[in-house]
Amino acid sequence: MQKKMNAEILLKENKLQKTKSRILLLELFLNNRNKALSEKELEDLMEGKTDRATIFRNLNTFCQNNLLHKLKINNESRYAISLRDHVFESLNDIHAHFYCSSCHAMKCIEGNLHLDKNLPGGYEIEKTDVVHYGTCKACNTNNLS
Repeated sequence: MQKKMNAEILLKENKLQKTKSRILLLELFLNNRNKALSEKELEDLMEGKTDRATIFRNLNTFCQNNLLHKLKINNESRYAISLRDHVFESLNDIHAHFYCSSCHAMKCIEGNLHLDKNLPGGYEIEKTDVVHYGTCKACNTNNLS
Protein backbone atom coordinates (compact mmCIF):
# COMPACT_ATOMS: atom_id res chain seq x y z
CA MET A 1 0.00 0.00 0.00
CA GLN A 2 1.39 3.39 -1.03
CA LYS A 3 1.56 5.97 1.74
CA LYS A 4 0.29 9.48 1.08
CA MET A 5 3.17 11.90 0.69
CA ASN A 6 3.16 15.32 2.21
CA ALA A 7 5.61 18.20 2.23
CA GLU A 8 7.12 17.36 5.62
CA ILE A 9 7.83 13.75 4.61
CA LEU A 10 9.43 14.86 1.32
CA LEU A 11 11.63 17.38 3.10
CA LYS A 12 12.70 14.79 5.68
CA GLU A 13 13.43 12.14 3.03
CA ASN A 14 15.59 14.63 1.16
CA LYS A 15 17.36 15.78 4.33
CA LEU A 16 16.12 19.34 3.91
CA GLN A 17 15.28 21.58 6.82
CA LYS A 18 11.57 21.92 7.49
CA THR A 19 10.56 25.58 7.39
CA LYS A 20 7.11 27.09 7.14
CA SER A 21 7.92 28.57 3.71
CA ARG A 22 9.26 25.29 2.33
CA ILE A 23 6.25 23.36 3.57
CA LEU A 24 3.76 25.88 2.11
CA LEU A 25 5.57 26.04 -1.24
CA LEU A 26 5.96 22.27 -1.57
CA GLU A 27 2.30 21.71 -0.65
CA LEU A 28 1.30 24.03 -3.51
CA PHE A 29 3.04 21.63 -5.88
CA LEU A 30 1.63 18.53 -4.20
CA ASN A 31 -1.87 19.99 -4.57
CA ASN A 32 -1.19 20.78 -8.25
CA ARG A 33 0.67 17.60 -9.22
CA ASN A 34 -0.10 17.77 -12.92
CA LYS A 35 0.43 21.50 -13.30
CA ALA A 36 3.62 23.46 -13.99
CA LEU A 37 3.35 26.76 -12.12
CA SER A 38 4.92 29.98 -13.38
CA GLU A 39 7.02 32.21 -11.14
CA LYS A 40 4.22 34.81 -11.24
CA GLU A 41 1.60 32.22 -10.20
CA LEU A 42 3.83 31.12 -7.32
CA GLU A 43 4.39 34.69 -6.16
CA ASP A 44 0.62 35.34 -6.23
CA LEU A 45 -0.20 32.10 -4.38
CA MET A 46 2.47 32.76 -1.74
CA GLU A 47 1.70 36.49 -1.35
CA GLY A 48 1.79 37.54 2.29
CA LYS A 49 3.15 34.14 3.35
CA THR A 50 6.82 34.66 2.47
CA ASP A 51 9.02 37.03 0.52
CA ARG A 52 10.03 36.71 -3.13
CA ALA A 53 13.71 35.92 -2.38
CA THR A 54 12.72 33.01 -0.12
CA ILE A 55 10.44 31.61 -2.82
CA PHE A 56 13.22 31.62 -5.41
CA ARG A 57 15.83 30.28 -2.99
CA ASN A 58 13.52 27.37 -2.13
CA LEU A 59 12.67 26.72 -5.80
CA ASN A 60 16.39 26.40 -6.54
CA THR A 61 16.90 24.10 -3.56
CA PHE A 62 13.96 21.91 -4.61
CA CYS A 63 15.28 21.69 -8.18
CA GLN A 64 18.79 20.82 -6.99
CA ASN A 65 17.31 18.02 -4.88
CA ASN A 66 15.08 16.76 -7.72
CA LEU A 67 11.85 17.54 -5.88
CA LEU A 68 10.86 19.93 -8.68
CA HIS A 69 11.79 20.30 -12.30
CA LYS A 70 12.06 23.59 -14.15
CA LEU A 71 11.01 24.32 -17.72
CA LYS A 72 11.43 27.43 -19.83
CA ILE A 73 8.43 28.23 -22.05
CA ASN A 74 8.43 31.44 -24.09
CA ASN A 75 11.20 32.83 -21.83
CA GLU A 76 9.09 32.10 -18.73
CA SER A 77 10.23 29.67 -16.03
CA ARG A 78 7.72 27.11 -14.83
CA TYR A 79 8.09 24.53 -12.08
CA ALA A 80 6.38 21.20 -11.41
CA ILE A 81 6.71 18.43 -8.87
CA SER A 82 9.14 15.80 -10.13
CA LEU A 83 7.62 12.45 -10.97
CA ARG A 84 9.32 10.49 -8.22
CA ASP A 85 8.80 6.89 -7.22
CA HIS A 86 6.93 7.82 -4.04
CA VAL A 87 4.82 10.47 -5.77
CA PHE A 88 4.30 8.95 -9.20
CA GLU A 89 6.51 6.44 -10.95
CA SER A 90 10.28 6.86 -11.09
CA LEU A 91 12.93 9.39 -10.20
CA ASN A 92 14.18 9.96 -13.76
CA ASP A 93 10.83 9.63 -15.45
CA ILE A 94 10.86 11.43 -18.79
CA HIS A 95 7.38 12.77 -19.37
CA ALA A 96 5.73 15.28 -21.66
CA HIS A 97 4.19 18.63 -20.83
CA PHE A 98 1.31 20.36 -22.58
CA TYR A 99 1.28 24.14 -22.97
CA CYS A 100 -2.03 25.76 -23.94
CA SER A 101 -1.46 28.63 -26.35
CA SER A 102 -4.85 30.08 -25.41
CA CYS A 103 -4.97 30.15 -21.58
CA HIS A 104 -1.20 29.65 -21.04
CA ALA A 105 -1.76 26.76 -18.63
CA MET A 106 0.91 24.10 -18.55
CA LYS A 107 0.30 20.55 -17.40
CA CYS A 108 2.48 17.52 -16.88
CA ILE A 109 1.25 14.58 -18.90
CA GLU A 110 1.44 11.39 -16.83
CA GLY A 111 3.02 8.33 -18.34
CA ASN A 112 6.45 7.41 -19.58
CA LEU A 113 7.85 8.73 -22.82
CA HIS A 114 10.02 6.28 -24.67
CA LEU A 115 12.72 8.30 -26.38
CA ASP A 116 15.69 6.98 -28.27
CA LYS A 117 18.56 7.81 -25.95
CA ASN A 118 21.18 6.45 -28.34
CA LEU A 119 23.19 9.38 -29.64
CA PRO A 120 26.23 9.34 -31.89
CA GLY A 121 29.56 8.91 -30.09
CA GLY A 122 30.71 11.89 -28.06
CA TYR A 123 27.22 13.19 -27.21
CA GLU A 124 25.85 13.01 -23.69
CA ILE A 125 22.29 13.91 -22.62
CA GLU A 126 22.07 16.16 -19.57
CA LYS A 127 18.37 16.95 -19.68
CA THR A 128 15.33 16.22 -21.83
CA ASP A 129 12.27 18.47 -21.97
CA VAL A 130 9.28 17.54 -24.10
CA VAL A 131 6.56 20.17 -24.54
CA HIS A 132 3.50 19.84 -26.73
CA TYR A 133 1.93 23.16 -27.77
CA GLY A 134 -1.75 23.54 -28.62
CA THR A 135 -5.15 24.20 -27.11
CA CYS A 136 -6.29 22.46 -23.92
CA LYS A 137 -9.61 20.66 -23.48
CA ALA A 138 -11.16 23.52 -21.48
CA CYS A 139 -10.29 26.13 -24.13
CA ASN A 140 -11.48 23.84 -26.91
CA THR A 141 -14.79 23.33 -25.09
CA ASN A 142 -15.17 27.12 -24.57
CA ASN A 143 -14.48 27.73 -28.27
CA LEU A 144 -17.25 25.31 -29.26
CA SER A 145 -19.85 27.10 -27.13
